[in-house]
Amino acid sequence: MSKQKEKINNNQSHQNSNSSIQLHEALNKLSSFILDKSNENLEHFSSHQLGSFKNHHEACYKSIKSVYGLEIKTSNLLHALSTIYEKLEPTFIKNSSFKLLEIITTKKPNLSGAGIPSNIILEKFNRVKEKVVAPYTSTNLDIQTPNLDSRIVNDTIINEENNFDVELVKRDFNYKRIRSLIGRIEKKENDIKILQFHLNNDTTPSQLFYKNFPEPFLSHDSIFIERYNNFIHETQKGMINLSITRLSEQVNLLKENRHPGTN
Repeated sequence: MSKQKEKINNNQSHQNSNSSIQLHEALNKLSSFILDKSNENLEHFSSHQLGSFKNHHEACYKSIKSVYGLEIKTSNLLHALSTIYEKLEPTFIKNSSFKLLEIITTKKPNLSGAGIPSNIILEKFNRVKEKVVAPYTSTNLDIQTPNLDSRIVNDTIINEENNFDVELVKRDFNYKRIRSLIGRIEKKENDIKILQFHLNNDTTPSQLFYKNFPEPFLSHDSIFIERYNNFIHETQKGMINLSITRLSEQVNLLKENRHPGTN
């Protein structure tokens, strides 16, 4: 390969890298804009607001449109978003873009009044979400459970040569007890990972969305609303931290073969 061709290829590679970075930044900017303008109630996001985004964030819009290939309107916004999400590496989807993804997959919103998303589009969003949270979940049942009472294994099932009668083991009450215990530990540890993911990305589970809190009393006082929203934000983080702390305590109790409802 000539040096000139190599230089061209390197420049193209650099441009592609920049395009990828610009795309995830553009999606995050658009997500933040939609969430802010609609107050996280996506039905209220209007075509006028989308037009405002195009005018005030022209570079971001061009980056998104170039990938989607069509002019983006409120009528095809969900389809455009699903296409952009699928184009990105899961590690790029965080902060506002993950928060928007979470709302779409859990609330199935009638975005801008354009209609409830189709099952095909929802499946696309759900596949993306699964990839994003995959590193924070586990299906591996090989979990170490120290301090479990060794006597729960029935000595009559295993002979001196350590040969197992698998079917007999599976029917044994203690085997089922161990499997159930490991499953409970695994679920709680996965819940902790997902909650930690929300903390790291400054997002919240759907139960803690702003719309689930009471409306501010002084709804026409911008200073009060700003302080009220900050208070909710700190409360959201406090609730997540509280849940993580208690789940961790429950995991430790289960590993000690104690009931998780005890002190």
